Amino acid sequence: DKLIRPGDGRKSRLRNARDVPVSGSRLVRNGPRALASAARLKLTGTRPRLPWICYDAIAALDAVLKPDMRVLEYGSGMSTLWFADRVASVISVDDSADWIAFQRKGMKERGITNVELVHAADEAAYTHPAEGKFDFILIDGLYRDSCAREALSQIKSGGYVYLDNSDVRVFNKQDGNLDNARNLLMEHAVSYEAFVDFAPTVLFVTTGHLFKF
Repeated sequence: DKLIRPGDGRKSRLRNARDVPVSGSRLVRNGPRALASAARLKLTGTRPRLPWICYDAIAALDAVLKPDMRVLEYGSGMSTLWFADRVASVISVDDSADWIAFQRKGMKERGITNVELVHAADEAAYTHPAEGKFDFILIDGLYRDSCAREALSQIKSGGYVYLDNSDVRVFNKQDGNLDNARNLLMEHAVSYEAFVDFAPTVLFVTTGHLFKF
């Protein structure tokens, strides 16, 4: 039964948290990639240098990101380094001082100088880590409904916001209400696309929404 169900209430690893199935094309194209990356993580402790979001969403982001863009990232991760290779500047906020220190070490080793890492100890600092407007905002950390509200005032016209785990209704009080975040962004976006897909090292289907403003 564990091979079929991920253990979080889903009926199948091939359906997201709202019981929407992955398409056959994405199953064939990205299922093996997720399996291989999960096996590599278990055997070697290493992850692919990719954002921890849906594979087809990664491809979509790669198409819209430009070298002159300014990026804000709620929740630092593998995506931080990936963004740094593609845009002019990245501001990445995280609540873990230890993780920020780890990220700084990795960036120094790779000679990355266009990333500002921000440690935020409370919700106010987390949701508003920087002034100005951004071309792209990733919401993949804490306080996601609050971050979505803040993103509306900080995203440029023509910019993009990606909300990860948008199929989940509520994580918990600290992570935020995903329903509220998704609905708020849908209400104000010019257009949006949902990605029901596998992600690196994740052996069940997840979902993210890419919003254009």
